[in-house]
Amino acid sequence: MNTIKTNLIPLLFILPAPIFAAQNDINIKAIQACSFIENNDNRLHCYDKVVAGSSSPQPTANQKHKPMAETVATQKVPDDFGIEYKEVDKDKGIVVKAKITSITKTLRGKFIITLDNSQVWSQTNSEKIYLKENDTVLIKRGLLSSYKLNKEGQSRSVRVTRTK
Repeated sequence: MNTIKTNLIPLLFILPAPIFAAQNDINIKAIQACSFIENNDNRLHCYDKVVAGSSSPQPTANQKHKPMAETVATQKVPDDFGIEYKEVDKDKGIVVKAKITSITKTLRGKFIITLDNSQVWSQTNSEKIYLKENDTVLIKRGLLSSYKLNKEGQSRSVRVTRTK
């Protein structure tokens, strides 16, 4: 075990040496010249050229570096800034109202409910609710894409998922 450690330790110092040697080949002045380019695509293209080995053109008059405060003040803020990735839930207010045509209970005591609109819903939590055939139930969307089923006129509800 000790011989493995003593043989591996010098390798840890030798292996990174080519990486540091390769870093010296990059032209530092060309990278600094690229940093003055304002346009993101042009600046990226400049960096790609430098890393690939060709020299970068010097920045032109319109590519000179502007102070950060001036750049921020001139940018137009889009209307959907901050909410562009949030999806609007279109069916958030929809409530399904139907009558129960059949109820079966699983071995774990959870309901499988068939409605008159041919939808089948399965209970996911272990809450108790008293249902029977021909009861009118309401199904509405809950949090995190879950659904809640409750008997019409009652506040007690159970979480369900649609199986058919």
